[in-house]
Amino acid sequence: MELIIQKKGFFLIGKASEIITYLREQSKVYTTVKELINLEIH
Repeated sequence: MELIIQKKGFFLIGKASEIITYLREQSKVYTTVKELINLEIH
């Protein structure tokens, strides 16, 4: 029983870090696009 709970915990932690990494990538892309748009405007 303990092992299953541990595995699930590790799985959830892994998923959470994947999601955080994904969101970071998305915000990097967003920032880059925003900067490009600002350059176009000026």
